Amino acid sequence: LPLAVLRFLLIKIIMDGLIPPSFGDLGKSAKNLFDKGFDYPKVKVGLKTKTESGVEFEATGTHNLEKARTSGNLKTKLKCPSYGFTFTETWTTGGELDTELIFEPEKVEGLKFTLSSEWF
Repeated sequence: LPLAVLRFLLIKIIMDGLIPPSFGDLGKSAKNLFDKGFDYPKVKVGLKTKTESGVEFEATGTHNLEKARTSGNLKTKLKCPSYGFTFTETWTTGGELDTELIFEPEKVEGLKFTLSSEWF
């Protein structure tokens, strides 16, 4: 066969995906399931929801089976886009309260004021 025909056939095979996949990635997704984000002695639970008025709630909890410890937190986020305010509050089972108030005025693009506080 002429060289031009062979080149055409090779390009056609590559473009159509008829070359077998690389075996280096075979089973990679199953391996990542156990290596990344899978921490055996811990059980984690999370829940996110948003009300009709725009208030976001996020509750997370963790239980360590080896140490028999349980922890969790509740995060509440309220946005007032008409005024440019976002209020975030996080309560933990350790009795900590973290609050954050963010003000981003619409008239000055890129300007952001943040006020953070923690109570123990």
